[in-house]
Amino acid sequence: MRPKWSEAFSLTATGIAAVIAIAQPAKSWAQLAPGGRPEFEVASVRPITTPGTFDQSKPGNLLGHISGNRFTMRIATVPSLIMDAYNVRADQFTGLPEWASDSNKYEINAKVEGEVAPTPDQVRLMLQTLLADRFQLKLHHETRNLTVYALTIAKSGAKLTLFPDRTAEHRNAWGMVPALIEFNLDYPIVDETGITGFFDTNYVPKWDKARLAEELQQARPANLAPGLVFHGLAPSIFREVEAEYGLSLKRVTRPSDFFVIEHVERPSAN
Repeated sequence: MRPKWSEAFSLTATGIAAVIAIAQPAKSWAQLAPGGRPEFEVASVRPITTPGTFDQSKPGNLLGHISGNRFTMRIATVPSLIMDAYNVRADQFTGLPEWASDSNKYEINAKVEGEVAPTPDQVRLMLQTLLADRFQLKLHHETRNLTVYALTIAKSGAKLTLFPDRTAEHRNAWGMVPALIEFNLDYPIVDETGITGFFDTNYVPKWDKARLAEELQQARPANLAPGLVFHGLAPSIFREVEAEYGLSLKRVTRPSDFFVIEHVERPSAN
């Protein structure tokens, strides 16, 4: 699902990292399942027969919706849940059985302990627990050589002003930038800039969004149903990235995160 630019910058992204570490104690925002895993206080997984198509998540943004201490996914599938929970693309895992396809849909309604709204990264950890408990998901992590885009600092130098600490004026983490760029690429990004920090809360990229969207639409296969995940390339993104951020993209092969699904079942009853 491609979010609006204003919405995209309100989310916390972690690039394509599959293992997420949370600095604050989990008990302040979630119950702990046996083994110390964070979990939702209450979670409902309901099979649905909603007709039509739907959008799938991409790294850096959640398909679900956070409102206060509640999290909902109006239409979810096993692949989209894995993508959300582990912050990966559809081409970064394999091994799902035929039944666990995008044709089997579910509605997720969950609540976290307390009244504080969880962050997207915190929800990802709770979704991992939900997949393990309700879908009996078992997987293992591998490192495979995959085609990616290396993001580096261009000769012109990085242009975005960053600050070391998050404040009301500088809430957006650097990780948002690679995630936004990746929306316009046909392969994942590996951030090799070494850049960290936070930038202007109200920042909006000045690149040509209309042209990028048009190029992505032209790249989309004509026989691909609307709403199904598609990783296309908008050729203008290379020029826009250097002009906007002083960064460079190069397609390379790098060791990358990959998951192999060992076991998954239809969800248990609520």
